Amino acid sequence: MSVLLQHRVKKLLASQGEMASARGLLESLSPLVSVDPTAPTAVVRGALKSNLDNASLRVAEGLLGDLDAMLASIAELKEQTDAMDLKCQNVLAFLDSTERTSNAFVAQASTLTAEQAQLQAEIDMTKAFLAKYQVDPVDIALLEAPTLATDDSISVFLDVLQRVDGIKTNCKQLVEESPGTTSVELLDRVAQHQDAAFEKLYQWAIQHCGGAETEPSRLLHHAVRLLRGRPAFYSHCKEALVAARRASHLRRFVLALTRGGPNGIPRPIEIHSHDPVRYAGDMLAWVHAAVASEHEYFKVLLDGDDGAEVQRLLGDAFEGVARPLEVRLQQSLAGQTALGLVYQLVHLLGFYEVTLAKLVSACELARVVDESRARAQTAFDKQWQLQVDTYRAAMQEDRTDFTLGATHATMDTAHKLAMLLDVYQGALLPNGPQPTDVAAVVEPFVHALKATAKVRFLDPSDTIVFELNQLGCVHATLSRYEALANSWSADLQQDMNRLVHALAENQAAVILQRCSVTTLLDTMARTPERGSDKPGLDPESVRVAVHNLCTLLMAVDFPAIERVGQPAVRDEAYAAAAKRLCTAYATVHAFVTDPRQGYPLPSVIVLHSPKEIETILDAA
Repeated sequence: MSVLLQHRVKKLLASQGEMASARGLLESLSPLVSVDPTAPTAVVRGALKSNLDNASLRVAEGLLGDLDAMLASIAELKEQTDAMDLKCQNVLAFLDSTERTSNAFVAQASTLTAEQAQLQAEIDMTKAFLAKYQVDPVDIALLEAPTLATDDSISVFLDVLQRVDGIKTNCKQLVEESPGTTSVELLDRVAQHQDAAFEKLYQWAIQHCGGAETEPSRLLHHAVRLLRGRPAFYSHCKEALVAARRASHLRRFVLALTRGGPNGIPRPIEIHSHDPVRYAGDMLAWVHAAVASEHEYFKVLLDGDDGAEVQRLLGDAFEGVARPLEVRLQQSLAGQTALGLVYQLVHLLGFYEVTLAKLVSACELARVVDESRARAQTAFDKQWQLQVDTYRAAMQEDRTDFTLGATHATMDTAHKLAMLLDVYQGALLPNGPQPTDVAAVVEPFVHALKATAKVRFLDPSDTIVFELNQLGCVHATLSRYEALANSWSADLQQDMNRLVHALAENQAAVILQRCSVTTLLDTMARTPERGSDKPGLDPESVRVAVHNLCTLLMAVDFPAIERVGQPAVRDEAYAAAAKRLCTAYATVHAFVTDPRQGYPLPSVIVLHSPKEIETILDAA
């Protein structure tokens, strides 16, 4: 029994899934069929079958109704299709007829289009011919307008005139290629229009050139370029332009001298008239800036002219400034006695002479600057020559009251020479330092120095010291300007070396004569051997002379050398004199110690060696 029960339980458990599916099916049928869950299964099954049949019947009836409606629509569509087919047949027949007519129209249109293209080509050729060889009526009206009041009107006028010039060129070519009455008439008519236009353009250009004070306008530049083909008009325009610029520059120069710039900046040039260099420099700087600006003005406005013509016009434009500038430059030079100021003016004018010559030449302004520089150079040459002559006269006076040092005249002239060389170094030199410029300043003074420094005192050493001090003063000045005065400095150095050697020989000779060593040396030079037996060369005489020499050398004094002004030169002279004394002592020492001379006990006669003497005199 238990086994059977277990079997049923297992069967129920296995059919649980099917039961769930059945339950779900029944639930889905509930919207279609009303099912009573409490009713028996047979009743439910019968009711379900009846309900399903009814539902199927209703669905079939609805489907039949829809099919009837669809068949009616299809019948109606067939009628419409038949009607459309009839219309399409009518359209096809009409199109067939239209195609035959259109082909005729297309052929006729093609013929007309070809005729139209031919006529248009003829019209274009006619217009091109008229545009090439005949002035347009609108352009003629503009060319014959009474006035050219606005910039726009003159701009259009210039364009039209340029076109007319091209038309005239074409007419000339036409006359050359096919001469005839028509071509000549066209050329003559265009020439008349062009002549009238150039006359009007000339009047306009003259008016604007006369008032041209600022930068050249584009229209004026264009007008002048067109007028270049008419030499007479072009020349008159240039003269009117130069006259206007001349008056403008003169007015601006006077304003710069008296009023200065806007609001007083820069200040008036006349305010510096007390300073000749500043005054002349400001005026020349203003003129140079104005000339450079004017050069660019003419170069832009007259771009077809060569450089010589531009320079000529530029010189004419500044002709009015030349005279006031010349008068004021003469005032700057008048009465100037300061060498430095005159020399500064020389180089200032020389700089602007070269600078302006690059922009203007062979004109009144260039002549004024050239003559002013020459006048300043002449004034400086006279003043410098007067200074040299004054120095020469001062050096030739009686010098009983003079010391042996550099005289006041030498120091004053050397100071002025240094001032002039400083001016030359700081000057604007367009061509760089020139030896001829330096020579014109240095050589007159150096020649006068060498000629007048060789005065004779009672003592020859005084003469040497005096000359050495004069040369040393000037040499110290020139040595500061090695790049400019190197040759003259080297020349003076050679003269000083010669004088230093002469002074050293003189001072050494004085000491050697004082202790009779000079005579001793002369005798020794004539005695090749056995000098101890000769009179004056006996051991005692030599010992006394050497003793006296050593005594003097222990406290040697060169009074003339001590009066040399420059320490370096003084030390050089002292060293040369000491060397000369050392050489003399060494000669005596070698003579005495020579066995051929027969001196007994030479160490008693010459107590010191030459090295010891060199150490004593600091000549080692």
